[in-house]
Amino acid sequence: MKKIKKVLIIEDDKSLARVLQIKLKAEDVDTLFVQSGERGIDVAYSGQPDLILLDMMLPGMGGGEVLQELRSKDETKDIPVIVLTNIGDDMSVISEVVSLEASDYFVKANTSIETIVDKIKERLAENRLPLQ
Repeated sequence: MKKIKKVLIIEDDKSLARVLQIKLKAEDVDTLFVQSGERGIDVAYSGQPDLILLDMMLPGMGGGEVLQELRSKDETKDIPVIVLTNIGDDMSVISEVVSLEASDYFVKANTSIETIVDKIKERLAENRLPLQ
């Protein structure tokens, strides 16, 4: 039986998250959606996602702190994380993302939903979780 892939979306923009959920459902990918970093960490531990989409600008705990926490725990250190942000040219953010080993980094305003979904599919396939 085929294992259904699961993506955790940690994003405070409900509209963007909803569009991603719809697109991923069409690709037979389940989604979990939370709007805060703290909740994202809890769900990452309990929900065992195959991939995480992480916004850098979140209320409360920011995306950098979330990524650092995820990378520090055995249960979540190897989960691919795709960072989404609108902080496009801030070198400190880019350096943080690179140092914490994010799988990919996209500027929301410059990236289509299709590009993000294609990258998710690519990363899930790399994790030996074939799509279809």
